[in-house]
Amino acid sequence: MGSATLAAGDRESARRWFRRVGRESPGSVWEERSWLGLGDAAAQERSYGEARAWYVRAQAGTDPAVRELGHISDGRARTLQRLQRMAWAAGAVALAIAAFFALGGRRARWIPLPAETRIVLPVLAVLALLSTRVDPAPRAAVLTLCAEARVVAAERRPLRALGAGRAARLTHALLGLLALACVAYVAVYRAT
Repeated sequence: MGSATLAAGDRESARRWFRRVGRESPGSVWEERSWLGLGDAAAQERSYGEARAWYVRAQAGTDPAVRELGHISDGRARTLQRLQRMAWAAGAVALAIAAFFALGGRRARWIPLPAETRIVLPVLAVLALLSTRVDPAPRAAVLTLCAEARVVAAERRPLRALGAGRAARLTHALLGLLALACVAYVAVYRAT
């Protein structure tokens, strides 16, 4: 029952069933298999630390099949946890770059808008409008990228205000590309 409810997406009911098996059959192979189910429920919620704790417990079980499945599931959860941490780091880098641009923007005059902003903003608006015709996950990724691209496109002025020259333009371009790459990673991670 726990596996069926977990497959149906009802993680709370699945957890209740798995815990019930543990209470009613302590020390049995079914209790050990319930640990795998509890780990799977946590992994579906992207709570990989909790999932790995259940998988490690399953690896210490007496049933060889449960130990092997615990080992396989723990490896998968470890990889997903690493990808999650990379998404957090990418988001932090993108926010730091946006903050740097925002602080620089306080010194700049915003009227008239830079030429690249006048060109890019209509393209981003069309992309955002077209994204309403796709599924929710890709739509969220497209809208996230459009929002970040808008910030990067509009923020060329602050670095000009801080100092003109090739170094400032190159710094802006590299920071903008890094921010876009970080946001793209976060958007794809959230959409999967």
